[in-house]
Amino acid sequence: MLTACQAIEFRKPLRSSVLLQFAHTHVREQVSFSGEDRIFTEDIAAVADMISDFSFVQRLADLSHTRGMELNRGFQEFLLE
Repeated sequence: MLTACQAIEFRKPLRSSVLLQFAHTHVREQVSFSGEDRIFTEDIAAVADMISDFSFVQRLADLSHTRGMELNRGFQEFLLE
């Protein structure tokens, strides 16, 4: 996710889908753009926390629901309950 967010930054001013832009913004609320080499321990931990506590998935699921999008088409066994 860190690498994907960096890549999106380098592609500006191009934009991606609503869900990917939302995901990018959600990650950037915790981890800033890296303009230079640095130690990424805290960044990795922040993203790992978003994944392990399901907040990342839940926020995307909430957005998709409000927009009438179906994220899990064909993958119902992975639905959050």
